[in-house]
Amino acid sequence: MFVKVCGLDSVANARIAVAAGADAIGVVMSPRSPRHLDLESAAEIVAAVRGEVDTVLVVREMDAVEAAQTARQLGVRVLQLHGGRYQREEFERAAERFGHLWRATSMAERPDRSAS
Repeated sequence: MFVKVCGLDSVANARIAVAAGADAIGVVMSPRSPRHLDLESAAEIVAAVRGEVDTVLVVREMDAVEAAQTARQLGVRVLQLHGGRYQREEFERAAERFGHLWRATSMAERPDRSAS
């Protein structure tokens, strides 16, 4: 089983997740989320655990190309585009700039689990 602990808000909490055996940690950059981080805070958390676990940038409202550029800037391993607003073309444009993409969405939003 692969376990990602997401929405981490501090280096201390990221280190706890790593110590507990997480395979990945996620930082959220989505202004409407209560777990939203600014770029500086996200970068600090990612840098603290890079190389120990996979690091993931989770976005929901950010443009996909901007998200890919931000993921590259942060040095995360994976970019997770969350929610049903992202269309296939946006994934393709993001993938051209950042190779490791995940999609996450609500089953209520996209019960067919398709990328389009």
